[in-house]
Amino acid sequence: MKRITKERAIRIIFGCLMGIIAIYTLCAMYVFPNENDFKAAHYQKVEKGWVLTDGDESINMDPTFSYEMKSCNNISLSMDLPQMQLAGMNLMFWVRGYRADFYVGDELRCRFGEQEKMVFGDTPTYGYAYVELRQGDEGKQLHIVIIPCEGQDELKVDESYIGDKYSLFSLTLSRHILSVGISFYIMMLGIIILLITAIVEKKIGERMYYKYLVWATVLLTLWCNSNDMMRQLYSNNMSAMRDLSSFTWALLPLPLLMYSDRIQEQRRHKVHLALEYVIASGFVFTLVTYMTGLLKLQTLEYLNYLTGSISVVCIIITMSIDVIKGKFKEYLIAGIALFIFIIGCFIQVIMYVVEDGVWYSSIYVDAELLIILLLVVASMIRYVKKNLDDKVRAVSANKAKTQFIANMSHEIRTPINAILGMNEMILRESDDKNIKQYATDVKRAADSLLNIINDLLDSSKIEVGKMELIPVEYDISSLFNDLWNMTYVRASDKDLKLIFNIDSDMPRMYFGDDVRIRQVLLNILSNAVKYTNVGSITFTVSASMVDDENAEINFSVKDTGIGIKEPDIDKLFGRYERLDKQHTRGIEGTGLGMSICVSFLKMMGSELKVKSEYGKGSDFYFTLRQKVVDKQSLGDFKKRIEESSKEYKFAQSFTAPDAKILVVDDNESNRKVFMGLLKNSGIRVTEASSGRSCLELLKNNSYDIIFLDHMMPEMDGIETYRIIKKLHICDNTPIIMLTANASMGAREEYMMEGFNDFLSKPIKPKDLDNMIIKYLPEYMVHFENTNDSKGSDQDTDNITVEDNVGESISNPQKGAEIKSIDDIKIEHFDMNTAYEYLGDMNLVLDILKEFYGNLQPTLKKLLNYMKDIEDEETLKLYQVDVHALKSTSATVGANELSELARTLEIAAKDNDVEKVKVLNPILVREISKCKKAMEKSGVI
Repeated sequence: MKRITKERAIRIIFGCLMGIIAIYTLCAMYVFPNENDFKAAHYQKVEKGWVLTDGDESINMDPTFSYEMKSCNNISLSMDLPQMQLAGMNLMFWVRGYRADFYVGDELRCRFGEQEKMVFGDTPTYGYAYVELRQGDEGKQLHIVIIPCEGQDELKVDESYIGDKYSLFSLTLSRHILSVGISFYIMMLGIIILLITAIVEKKIGERMYYKYLVWATVLLTLWCNSNDMMRQLYSNNMSAMRDLSSFTWALLPLPLLMYSDRIQEQRRHKVHLALEYVIASGFVFTLVTYMTGLLKLQTLEYLNYLTGSISVVCIIITMSIDVIKGKFKEYLIAGIALFIFIIGCFIQVIMYVVEDGVWYSSIYVDAELLIILLLVVASMIRYVKKNLDDKVRAVSANKAKTQFIANMSHEIRTPINAILGMNEMILRESDDKNIKQYATDVKRAADSLLNIINDLLDSSKIEVGKMELIPVEYDISSLFNDLWNMTYVRASDKDLKLIFNIDSDMPRMYFGDDVRIRQVLLNILSNAVKYTNVGSITFTVSASMVDDENAEINFSVKDTGIGIKEPDIDKLFGRYERLDKQHTRGIEGTGLGMSICVSFLKMMGSELKVKSEYGKGSDFYFTLRQKVVDKQSLGDFKKRIEESSKEYKFAQSFTAPDAKILVVDDNESNRKVFMGLLKNSGIRVTEASSGRSCLELLKNNSYDIIFLDHMMPEMDGIETYRIIKKLHICDNTPIIMLTANASMGAREEYMMEGFNDFLSKPIKPKDLDNMIIKYLPEYMVHFENTNDSKGSDQDTDNITVEDNVGESISNPQKGAEIKSIDDIKIEHFDMNTAYEYLGDMNLVLDILKEFYGNLQPTLKKLLNYMKDIEDEETLKLYQVDVHALKSTSATVGANELSELARTLEIAAKDNDVEKVKVLNPILVREISKCKKAMEKSGVI
């Protein structure tokens, strides 16, 4: 049973009160005592019979009769008016599709259906004729001349009434108010629904096919109202209204076909479309031929009935096929509505044939139209609710996606950090030309991988409007240097000529987001290299001052590549879009780059434009306005290219032998990379592998900067930071968030938490140097030739690792015996992976021993956890331990164990206890297997 909330209770109360109002209204109309004098007999039925004259024959007839005409000659009806007060009275006579002249005595009092009053053609109408009676008409003869129409062979006379106009109006209203009132109500409701539908469509950005059924409903109510006898009370011209009923009936099948086509998901689109054209053409044909008098409306109606019937049959057959094929549930409500719609029309037509006159009371159609609209409203409410629910789920899914990207960023960037860091050490310290070439290739590949990750992260940020520009002062020559260095090797590998045409007179220093500008240009240049196999890539830059402070910089990248087809240019900037797949299937890429470029340029007030000729090449260009900081000219860029082409040689940009830095990271390879990057700086670096170790160190030591990793077991970086601030230790020490979590919102989260700054992993040497220079006191930083500085190799030996408090372990001494990687053979272990992570054979052996020593305690803990694994706190502890096992086993190359631990970590995080119970015994066996393999190898 549903719980009754306050909102639900008020809705129930409102419904009950509306029910009371409805009951009271009905009672006031029909149950309570009569207070209305108007309903007294202000009119009376004509009780006398008629004398019918057809040619030479005169016949006495009842007040109501049917007469089969023997010829097409005029027929007259006559009777003596009653002896009663007739002043201010009218005779109400029902005329059925013929013209009639009404005489009192010899005076013509009324003409019904006059030819000159008809708008088009000569179609007779149906309606009430009101004949004015005057004082002195008592006892006079009423003479009616009936002028039959072509093809008419029967005359019908209904009840006639004498009374004042107000009373006769009341009589007419009482006969037709129900059908007319419902028809008008349904028409207005349909129009309101159409307006609401238009608003909803604009809001949700989707087409709602229910509107076609509503359009059909509006047309049918218009047909009902134009046929009803009340039309002469709200319409000036009954003939025009009679014509309107034929026009609406002719157009009615069109929205029905459109609705049927959409609800069947256009599975039989050609059939529906053909019939739609037939109906539309038939309507135009009816309109033109009738208005020009070429055909009579009655003839045209038969044609419209035929095409309408064919359309209805088509709809029924196609829907029946779907039902037979099991698609009934897909459009149950719509199918019911359409079925009721068709049945209602058939009933109305049948009643017209069976009992003449019922046609003009549209109560059957009205009742079914009301049911249809209620079904449509219910369907629309359900559709909108589903759409809103889908949006809520989409927001939730987007949030989950963002979290996934954050986690993915951390997991991928961590090993990339180790790769780039260790590779940086090789580039700095190796003198072997081949090794340096290999290291350069590794650096290039790692940078490419990092670019792909950054594209994914940037795309996520742009998608939710979280991307921001960070303008700084920058030297544009440095930007060009980077672009040359990152593009030249790729172009050379393909024997392409790379040309940089840089305006030597353009200003050198600007204020803007050089990171985003570099990203846009690098993406365009990279694509030019990708899609060019022969020829050249020309990068052209020029600038002109637009005022005293700002310059417009024109960028252009022109290639001689495969080019772009004209129809594909509009698709170029779509996400995950790959053009001309036949010629580009061997080219790697996410398809996000150009979309991101367009977004960045839009944020900077610019637009990327393209000129391309398929098979000959493309030209990508844009203009960017930037504030000029220094108008000193750039100079000859060719000389800079020559300097940048020299052999790679690292030089630390500063030394700070008096500085003390604490780096906190649970991953040892990350800490080693950090220390290696500062190897020549002379900085005293202390390491801590956990948040708790960090807190213990801070109680007894002071540091100039603290680099704090985010995602650590037991106590993560944010928790550690909060405790540091709560204990008021190191209040004046800059604390930098060091993390691989560079996804959307991460920077904002850390800055709001209170961190002084944010350093993303993988760590770039320049970024680390700049960060340290920014936060160290000026007197500590010495800018000098680092080869002769105090930051020599002997300083490296003084760097300590502080993990548990009071313990210091010196780094391995130089010259220690190092085994070849091929000498280490452990079953189920990938030693190459271990070496790639750790980069030093002595370190590999040390970590292997440490890993082996932790296996038995880990095994024991996992078995103990299983005794109470359904406890939430125990499950959390289990998750932390398998997380640690995942990382350490991956570091030493136990890949199968690492993957299994990862699976269990996710299961524990999702509270999937049953999955943990199933997989934990397998994990235990895998740990035991690895332990035995290590013992058997003899390495331990």
